Amino acid sequence: MYVLGGELPPGVARVSPRATLASLAALLVQRNIDTFIVVEGDTIVGVLRARDVVAALTESTPPEAPAESRPAPAASPATTPALTLKLRRMETGEKLYGEFASLDDAERWLRERPLGIEVLGVVQPVLSSEEEHRLHLAMRPKNDAERALERAHDEAEARHRRAELDALQAEAMQELSVQFSAEPDAERPPKG
Repeated sequence: MYVLGGELPPGVARVSPRATLASLAALLVQRNIDTFIVVEGDTIVGVLRARDVVAALTESTPPEAPAESRPAPAASPATTPALTLKLRRMETGEKLYGEFASLDDAERWLRERPLGIEVLGVVQPVLSSEEEHRLHLAMRPKNDAERALERAHDEAEARHRRAELDALQAEAMQELSVQFSAEPDAERPPKG
């Protein structure tokens, strides 16, 4: 399993699905990249190895064509994970991705999930309700420290949302105050 988040290890790069083969080939040479994690937004949409890029370059499709316009290489455990989970470090909120070769591998990892790592959901593929239930049952329950971190995170998020709402309310009150003070006295309702 490989967890994607923060700094990537040497030889690994994040790329857009619209990256051209020419740009991937340049990265292969210039930065000695041998694995490309294809990411759209926060979602991993694929993994390419150096051999996939080299094989695609030998095809007839021009290297300037976006990678998404090329046929995907045949799925194999070496190039495409069977299951990707979206994770979060509970202390920092950093988003991570865990890739597993099989549903069984993901189940084993969930039983021994590292402390302080929260599972946010399945990124790919779409699972049947039975498979989702299997993963849910396999997940190690959060311990007291993790539940405390989760509560602290939820409380901090609630404070942040409250501060945003307070700022919006203050801005709206300021706009009303300016609008009200700009109206002539005759149009103001009588006090009292």
